[in-house]
Amino acid sequence: MATTDTTSKKRKKAAQDDGARHLETQLREGIRNGKYVPGQRLVEIDLIAEFGASQRQVRAALQRLEVEGLVTIEKNRGAAVRKLTPRDISCIFDMLDSLSAFAIRQAANHVKDPKVRAALEKNLEETKSFAEASANERRVIKYSEENVRFWDSIASVVDNPFLWETRSRLQLLIFCFPAQILTLNSDPYKWIAYHEEILVAILDQNVDEALKLMAASSQEIRVAYDL
Repeated sequence: MATTDTTSKKRKKAAQDDGARHLETQLREGIRNGKYVPGQRLVEIDLIAEFGASQRQVRAALQRLEVEGLVTIEKNRGAAVRKLTPRDISCIFDMLDSLSAFAIRQAANHVKDPKVRAALEKNLEETKSFAEASANERRVIKYSEENVRFWDSIASVVDNPFLWETRSRLQLLIFCFPAQILTLNSDPYKWIAYHEEILVAILDQNVDEALKLMAASSQEIRVAYDL
């Protein structure tokens, strides 16, 4: 009888944990796609109703997102989507630039590997497709998503899982900046500047040129963010 009770409790806890992880994923994606905007309160009772989750699951999910830096939780005020300042975003870009430089060097060093080259060539095709399809796109969030895809694809060919993990966490934080909910007031190209040229340089193993283009691209996106 005791064994049955123990097994039942374990199954119940596992179900609670699975529900919390699912909710965590949904909220993270909601922050990324603009459903939940920077500074927006995440009211427990609303989330319980929206997702059919328990209070325990909601709190567990919010606490995990707080650890990731996507959510803030204040006593007597509850949870809210983190709202980053221009200074915060500038610091994040500084870190991303360093990681991008490492990814470029590593990708260029392994470009003769058929799988690496194929992945980079696929990235180039997708980069060109986005540039062609986005002629009338004015939403900042769409260009941010393309930047994430572009650099994630380069990082994915590097045999270093911590590179992708670190970049992914930092890039997610960018979606906590209020500019993500705005429309573009500047040249859309600034948001994806030199992406094609960077990939061509990597494929040619021209690391110096790729790094130079990366720095120029970073400067353009800072201008677009008005930093």
